[in-house]
Amino acid sequence: AKRMIDPGPYTARGVAVGIRAAVAQAFDGADLSGRKVLIQGVGGVGGPLAASLAEAGAELLVADPNAELAATVASATGASVIDPAAVYDTACDVYAPCAVGQTLNASTIPRLRCRVAAGSANNQLGEPDDAGRLHARGILYAPDYVINAGGAAAFGLKNTGETDEAV
Repeated sequence: AKRMIDPGPYTARGVAVGIRAAVAQAFDGADLSGRKVLIQGVGGVGGPLAASLAEAGAELLVADPNAELAATVASATGASVIDPAAVYDTACDVYAPCAVGQTLNASTIPRLRCRVAAGSANNQLGEPDDAGRLHARGILYAPDYVINAGGAAAFGLKNTGETDEAV
């Protein structure tokens, strides 16, 4: 029997690369040292993403409805825990939605205090017009279907026998 792979770490790796690319576009270079990244949802993708970004020198803020999980990830990565209710009003360089979809919408976009929105959650926009709302606010949006494709790519590559290194 084939062992099922966990796409989370592969998805997180792709999202980390996407965040670096977005930061390079929005700021002066892709260096994450000292960049404040707020990760909303630190489960199967957000947790590994936090570890990767911490390793890259980012200053992390994490929020999750599961306070114990948020505390565990914060402890492992040196992150600060943010109340989930305060996410949209918290200043950061990058807002990374990594849990539920539609967090970028007409009521949250005016509250965002970031330059980049880039995360792994599917269907981040509440409606198509939200892309224009982000643009009007000067927030660079890295579409989820572009930067969260690492997990899907991993399934295909692993099923053809590729090694972790190749993936």
